[in-house]
Amino acid sequence: MKAIKYLKITGAICIALLTTGNTLSQTPYFYQKGMYPEKNLTVFNNLIKTDLVSLASGDLILLYERRFTDQFGLEGGAGFLLQPTPISSFTVFAERLDNFKSNSGFSLQVSPRFYNWLFPDNLNCILVSVKQYNNLTIGEISYGFGYIFSLSDRFFIETSFYTGLIQQWSSKDNPNYLYKDALNFQMKLSVVVGFALN
Repeated sequence: MKAIKYLKITGAICIALLTTGNTLSQTPYFYQKGMYPEKNLTVFNNLIKTDLVSLASGDLILLYERRFTDQFGLEGGAGFLLQPTPISSFTVFAERLDNFKSNSGFSLQVSPRFYNWLFPDNLNCILVSVKQYNNLTIGEISYGFGYIFSLSDRFFIETSFYTGLIQQWSSKDNPNYLYKDALNFQMKLSVVVGFALN
């Protein structure tokens, strides 16, 4: 029943944000070459990034985004997991870092990203990720929205806010869980630095 309650709350939030997000935000700074000269935007289709908050929390992740159209891009990434750090505690509710022990692991994530030509610095996205520690698997699905700040014609910073659900699984003979409950509601921030390739 608790899981159903969380799903209903998250679903309602996502629907509300998606319906308002299409008019209030979306679309990135870097597109196809030659677009938006009135905004002095240099436009690119291939972006390399990393998330500073993920790095600080023990997920050494490298991200790549391919922009397919003005309104759609797809981001994917892989990372190397270290022992979670205290900075993780503000991103997730009911965390218990003191009881969780793990040497290393890996992470994978994919994120469809949606943009609007009216607001080329804003974005909406869905984040799906998996973290695999030695004896614990963590799955996440979240809705996010954010803003892109250009530092130069190729370097940028992207800040995003996410809300969604985290589920964790571990074997019964080794219940080394990272969170108090199997299913957790989360809110988190993301600060991404990136470089446009072309």
